Order: sequence, then structure tokens, then C-alpha cells
Amino acid sequence: MYGASFFTGGANNVRGVLAFDASKPTHISWKNLTQSGGISDNSPQVIAGGMVYLPVGKVGASLLVGGADPIVFASQTFSSTWMKDNKWSMIPMDVVHLYDIETNVWFPVTTSGATLPSGRTEFCLGVSRAPDDSSFQVTMYGGSPYNTRSLDDVWVLSVPSFRWISVNDTNNQERLSDGPEAGRNGHTCAMWKDSQMLVLGGIYARPAATPIGSDRKVSVCDTVYSPVRLLDTSTYTWQSGYSPEFDTYTVPMVVSDVIGGE
Repeated sequence: MYGASFFTGGANNVRGVLAFDASKPTHISWKNLTQSGGISDNSPQVIAGGMVYLPVGKVGASLLVGGADPIVFASQTFSSTWMKDNKWSMIPMDVVHLYDIETNVWFPVTTSGATLPSGRTEFCLGVSRAPDDSSFQVTMYGGSPYNTRSLDDVWVLSVPSFRWISVNDTNNQERLSDGPEAGRNGHTCAMWKDSQMLVLGGIYARPAATPIGSDRKVSVCDTVYSPVRLLDTSTYTWQSGYSPEFDTYTVPMVVSDVIGGE
């Protein structure tokens, strides 16, 4: 669905979906789909999860992954919002939610896998479409499990099998520099031609040359933690620069060995 964005969840026990429609530039609008009666009470409640668009069905669907329980979050009182450290109740990754845009209905979907990623918030997602249209690979990078540290792992949720696959990404300069202390959260991702995932911004719990003063005790991006990263989603190799030769997407072997396809 081109020109539309969908928002759900939040820290105040928000339930339902807000839609931002920019399909007609002269008539940009917001709509509360919950108040309009289109969404039932089975919509998930989540804070700081991740949601991406899947071009399936007549107008597509949104996939909601991870995040924390906003009811537990809102029930706690602290002098600072970010002092809710270690108090977040992470939503397990064994269930994700699909929102059918055409019918305004949420569907919980059970996932599987040899192992599942840990619950987390503030990660990013990117979607790659298989050349034979047999599957979508939803790449998840980083995040925070307790709002006190950053993660550096890469996972793939393959759709429609909804199988989680752990990825051994390579050429990760941040991990080579910091080892188990590497990672970032609060970043965003953008895809280019299915094969290139841009990681933009974020924060990390590591002393750096450019510290910022806050109760979060974290630093902004520096020469090691670049504000822009590039991951080749065909090979899951971190790139030092962009090259058009990597534009063609193929399902990576770590995925095709599990689900098939090309």
C-alpha cells in the first residue's frame, strides 16, 4: 500500500492502529482505525517493537515483532523514564503479529526455529523478497534486552514459514573492535533493492570519544560505531562501502539450507 504508514503500541497501554495516508499529497491525513470501529480488541499491546510492511494479499500486511509489555512498563514509577532499567518485561519471540491492512484484523502467528532470539526492544528490521517470490526474509539487527545494554546479533525470520534463523554475520568491525561489548540499539534500517540493509544511527553502551551527558550513560556514534552501516543481506557480510554489483538479491545459504528457495 503505497503512501501509507501504520503505527501501533506505545508506553501508555495504547491499543489499536493509527494510519498516516500520504497517497494523495494534497490530502495528507491521519486516521484512528481503532476508533473508526475497524479493529477488534485482539490487537497487540507493545512498546518499542519493530514493524515492517510485507507486500502480500490485495494491499499488504504489517508484521509486528518483539518489544516490551507496556502494561508492566506503565505500572512502574521512576524519577527518570530511562531509569526503568531491568524492569522491562520483554515479549517473547515465539509469537509475532500480522496486521491485514485490507480487513483491519490482527493475526497472532507462532514462530519456530532451532533457537529463538531473545526478547528485545529498539532493534531494526529490513525485508528482502526472494527472486522466485517463494518467501520474504525479515532481517533483525541489534536492540536492547533490558534497556541497559546493546545487542550485536543478526537474525532472520523467514516468511511464510515463520522460522527464526540465527545468522553468523561477517566483517563486523564493531564486534572486531569491542567483542562481546559491541552492539547498538535505537537505530533504524532502510532497504535498497532487497540486498542492501542500511543501518542508521543508534546508541551503544560503550565509552567513546564523543560522550553525551544523560542518565542513560551511553555515547553517540564515533569512528568505530559509524552513524551509517551497510549489510549485504545475500551474504550477511558488513560492507565498507556501497557497490552496485551487490544489488541482485539471492536468498542466503543460511536461509535456503533451512527453507529451500533461491
